Amino acid sequence: MGYYENPPIINFTEGYNKVTEGIISASRSISEALIRRGERERLTIEKLQQQKNEVDLAYNSKLSEWDAKTPIGNDELNSKIHGLLQQKIQLAADSRIALLSETDNAKRAEYLKHIRNADVFMSNASTFAKNIAMDTATWRENAAAITVGAQNGWVVNGKDAKEIEARTGAVEILGGLNQLYDDHSIDIEDTGDSFKLKIKGKRKGSEEGFELPIDARSYISSDEGGAGGFLQKVENLDEFTKMSKKNLVDDKGNLKENFLSQNIETAKINNQYQIVYGQRLDTEGIRKEIQKQASIKASGYLRADKEASLRSLLNYTLKQGPEFYDTTFKVLETVEQKQAMLTELLTNQSFNSITSDLHRTKEGDNTVYWGPSSQIDLIEPTKPNKNDKNPAGPTSSSNAGTTIDPQNYDLALKAYDNAAGGSGDKFDVILTGPKGGSILKTFEVLEDKDGKNRIFYNNVSYTREDFRKFLNSYRRPALTAK
Repeated sequence: MGYYENPPIINFTEGYNKVTEGIISASRSISEALIRRGERERLTIEKLQQQKNEVDLAYNSKLSEWDAKTPIGNDELNSKIHGLLQQKIQLAADSRIALLSETDNAKRAEYLKHIRNADVFMSNASTFAKNIAMDTATWRENAAAITVGAQNGWVVNGKDAKEIEARTGAVEILGGLNQLYDDHSIDIEDTGDSFKLKIKGKRKGSEEGFELPIDARSYISSDEGGAGGFLQKVENLDEFTKMSKKNLVDDKGNLKENFLSQNIETAKINNQYQIVYGQRLDTEGIRKEIQKQASIKASGYLRADKEASLRSLLNYTLKQGPEFYDTTFKVLETVEQKQAMLTELLTNQSFNSITSDLHRTKEGDNTVYWGPSSQIDLIEPTKPNKNDKNPAGPTSSSNAGTTIDPQNYDLALKAYDNAAGGSGDKFDVILTGPKGGSILKTFEVLEDKDGKNRIFYNNVSYTREDFRKFLNSYRRPALTAK
């Protein structure tokens, strides 16, 4: 009988049984551990997915809120900014999830930058859009009105005609006024946490187009810091004029006697009219009083050091022309020079405002201002002498005028149109003042800063619409056209 037919009986020792049981127990533990590890990995994946969903929903909510609260008048720009913002939000959401398991410092810094860029970009885009929306809405409401360039009105902020034209185009295109342009485009460049625009356009009827780069971050900081956005408010100096009159008038608002000559005079205006009951103004004394307030005002402007405000004040409020600030004032080397120039301009503005309703005559190159009590009267014609072939009095010469019914504005405007068209170099307007009495104002045809002839009164240019409003501002005005 062989070995396999009659195998020997093997008795396992107690130690052997313990080893076997240990192996089986270890195998069972490993199996259970693997199961638990798989469960943990499954739970971790589920948790990460849940967190990713929450982050995506949070950023999507931010984007929806941004869309709802951020006004942009141009659909093309809105679409391009929205597209960039959506990309950044998606990248920020993924970066937040990646941060949970990333240990490499460089990678973590990169992820944090993506998150920061999305948040800052959203803030910059929102602020830019709101500021642009305010500018464009203001311009749409005021562009066709005479408030452009007038006190309390608005102007496009720019250092010269070319920049003003380009910024005007940008405001109109960004405001959705695309119909004013034959061709236009808006390009956008991603700069990380902000963006840059390049706006091109050609206005209908214009021979040349414009191109304007806009850095959103710079625009926001300049607008908030006083360097100026696209629009600038034209300051009203009524309060300054009121302050400068403080020491010139009494409690009833009448000019103090010490600024008037004590002599009562009659002064010839022309061959037909004369000043009667005239008291000359002490113009030098009045200007000195105004200058005290003007110097304080000028110092305040310069201390504030807001370029856009100064540009608007000089170019428009003080009517020095759209390039005066950048070509004349800004280039002055010292603060003292700037203060002297600004003081002089403020003094002139206030003086002209205070004396605007007063009669005036010429004595050589000098202007004589007459007090409020003065009146305009006709010069009594000399009775003709039968032996005198040329009697005194009104003649058919260019100095003689004919009074026109002021209510017939067509005739009044015709006198303006004749002068504007080159028929004569001036014409006189006789008005009934607010408190009665006659006021004479002489409108002259002079060459403006741009070389074109325009009609001026008291160094202020009058358009046809300005002249019509001028007539309407007086009670029962009467026009004498020469």
